[in-house]
Amino acid sequence: MLEVNNLSKKYKKSDTYSLKDISFNIDKSEIVGLIGSNGAGKTTLMKMIAKTLKPTSGEIYIPGENILEEENSLKNVNFMIEASFYKHINAYQNIKYYLEINNQYVSDEQIKEVMELVDLWKVREKKPSQFSFGMKQRLGLAMCLASEPEIVIMDEPFVGLDPKGVTILINRLKEWVYEKNMSILISSHQLSELEEICNRYLYIENGEIKKSFKNERNEVFVITLKTEISKEVIENYEDTITRGNEIHTKLKGDKLNNLINKLSTQNSIIKMERQDYLKKLFEEDNK
Repeated sequence: MLEVNNLSKKYKKSDTYSLKDISFNIDKSEIVGLIGSNGAGKTTLMKMIAKTLKPTSGEIYIPGENILEEENSLKNVNFMIEASFYKHINAYQNIKYYLEINNQYVSDEQIKEVMELVDLWKVREKKPSQFSFGMKQRLGLAMCLASEPEIVIMDEPFVGLDPKGVTILINRLKEWVYEKNMSILISSHQLSELEEICNRYLYIENGEIKKSFKNERNEVFVITLKTEISKEVIENYEDTITRGNEIHTKLKGDKLNNLINKLSTQNSIIKMERQDYLKKLFEEDNK
């Protein structure tokens, strides 16, 4: 669906690249989380896909067509990067007008469906100026999804939403993606929400993709030992590695207990704790 090849951005007055040789693919019905610290290059990447920022080099294909060389190449792609609204018309009219100016015409029933998805149908006749920040976020999401695009690019869509509202929205959005065969690239600092919705992640650091990995709930159990341990001790345990005097494992239940018993008989265990892999990435990046 979306293919990015060797995408780079370097501003004229800068000696360094904001993005350098970014390459990745997003398949149909896949939700990919774009993660990284502030200034890592996430928004720059999204703006280049939106064609509001011109790359220094590279190609973007949607699907199979280089959007940087073709006009009207984003007709099946919608964005939620910096949502803006017309104050003088109501929420329903905002969605309808947004679709019209983008030459996207859908039925009234379809607009109702997406407003119900984000829980705004009952307040459809209210103007955005009467909305809270969270409601405006949901309206921006509705505008993004209303035409049922093939690809959606979203920057911080859950900011300002209460935890219960986020959970409901995520569950509905996952169903929507499956039903509509939609693909999503989503950037957020709210890691717990990303864990609930994403199939995999792209981790950006200093303008480069440092890691690409699947969402496997990412919880890691860390066992700290008094001394370093050889890799041979854990070679028969899957999803388990050594880092100096630490054992990092995704084992659970009896398999985890078996490993702990083995280590406790051979080594001195100092401490054991669960760590979230996404949070650990950010902690290491900001050291």
